[in-house]
Amino acid sequence: MFGSGKPKLVSISRHQQNEENHVKKKEAELNNGSVDPDDSKYKKDEIKLSTWYTLGIGIWCLVVFGLVVYMDTRLPEPLTLTDIPANPGRFIEERARRSLRALTSVGARPAGSYENEVLAVDLLVKELTSIKERAKPVHRVSIDIQKPRGSFNLQFVDGLTHTYKNIQNVVAKVESGAGAKHALLVNCHFDSVPQSPGASDDAVSCAIMLEVLEILTQSEEPLRHNLVLLFNGAEENMMPGSHGFITQHMWADEVRAFINLESCGSGGRELVFQTGPGHPWLVSTYADVAPHPFASVIGQELFQSGVIPADTDYRIFRDYGNIPGLDIAYMKNGYVYHTKFDSEENIPSGSIQRAGDNLLAVVSHILQSEVLADTHSHREGGVVFFDFLGLFMIHYPDWCGVLFNLWLVGYAFYKTLEKVRNSY
Repeated sequence: MFGSGKPKLVSISRHQQNEENHVKKKEAELNNGSVDPDDSKYKKDEIKLSTWYTLGIGIWCLVVFGLVVYMDTRLPEPLTLTDIPANPGRFIEERARRSLRALTSVGARPAGSYENEVLAVDLLVKELTSIKERAKPVHRVSIDIQKPRGSFNLQFVDGLTHTYKNIQNVVAKVESGAGAKHALLVNCHFDSVPQSPGASDDAVSCAIMLEVLEILTQSEEPLRHNLVLLFNGAEENMMPGSHGFITQHMWADEVRAFINLESCGSGGRELVFQTGPGHPWLVSTYADVAPHPFASVIGQELFQSGVIPADTDYRIFRDYGNIPGLDIAYMKNGYVYHTKFDSEENIPSGSIQRAGDNLLAVVSHILQSEVLADTHSHREGGVVFFDFLGLFMIHYPDWCGVLFNLWLVGYAFYKTLEKVRNSY
């Protein structure tokens, strides 16, 4: 019966009982002196994440990881000869692979060997002659075989003096009209280490350059500046081929900038890992026109710090030619580098298409730009650069990076002092 006046029973949850017991225990410890009251002010309240919150963070990390892996393995669809009518002026991977197979079919090509000095040179000259004969009348293609000799100092490891003679460079030059006094240099090497067919290092770059030359010479549009293609025959033995060209060749004096193509892996995405020195317009050009950007200033810092015991022709053009450039290299599957497994079959489909699309876009833009005629006026300033998932480039002057780092250090110092003051 309601309102009978009897006391009402109220249930207390087990959780509430535990909390009350915990409070009573703490009070007892304080009263007994077993706990110093001052110690409690240094203790922080425990914050436990809920199961669903933790699960959400885990799913988010997996999604980001999956996206990065997907973007890293994503390659464009390779174009074939049947795609030419629908894609005029586009880079064709199938045609480039034919050149690559032909060059690697001669076997390993160490400098001085019959395969390198005779078979590879003859093949390149044959390919270039064919392109020259089919070039549009607006373009004039010249071919030269250089056999330089010389010596130079190389600040590599402990330093050394390198002497060479009778190496071979195959050089091609494209001119449109008359009177152009400035040129862009694109460089690769066709020699290999003795134990490797050298498909990625660096026959694939030779094939890409041949295809770019094919596209440019089949266009009716004249070039504002000249293009020099250097197929150098001695890079693996301390880079004498590039030195012989940049210090002795008759076309070297008109070179205002260069693009060096290299490899330390097999296929995948090619990375812009060195640029300059100075001349931020090179990074800006790559960022603006490359359809598949992939670049990182971290690679430049690591490589130029000497931590990585290797070097490329970039150093020779920079130090002995005093010209700026881009250093681009394949780096995926590095375990095949300089081994018998560096074959054409191990270069994934779409990898050549990707590199060719980027190189053709950058070369075409520079050859029509005003900057190449006056690179001296655009030489000042370093640049911080990186890509975002291969979708676009982020780049800014290095002084902005210095200001950001100073702000970050100052903010960290301020927060540290604030915590120290609040601890007492």
